[in-house]
Amino acid sequence: MPAATVCGPRGWAGGRIEGSVAVNGSCASIDGTAELRWLLVSDLLRGHGAGSRLLGAALGFCWDRGFKSVHLWTFAGLDQARKLYDSAGFLLVEQHPGRRWGIEVLEQRLELDLRATPLPSAQCVQLRRA
Repeated sequence: MPAATVCGPRGWAGGRIEGSVAVNGSCASIDGTAELRWLLVSDLLRGHGAGSRLLGAALGFCWDRGFKSVHLWTFAGLDQARKLYDSAGFLLVEQHPGRRWGIEVLEQRLELDLRATPLPSAQCVQLRRA
């Protein structure tokens, strides 16, 4: 999967990886859906657009490969992440109480229909093959 260059020539800042995004397309042959497995941004880069660029790169990757949709699981209360997903067009399609890492959470499944979504802003993100 391509990795987004978000700060410096290899996506690193100060010699450290400061963000990561992963897409799982293993079920795509069944229903055309990819899963956004994680999107992580360090405190150093939060608020500087790194999350938006990583998400744009992941969605561009999915769009370029013809996935019909992308889904992800998150938790209620992760407000910055939810704002990012909402701004990209993800919709809440399911939620239920759950338990993760010994904590009661409200699990939320978000989905983005790529057939109804214009090409994400991934063209402004430099991509490289990992």
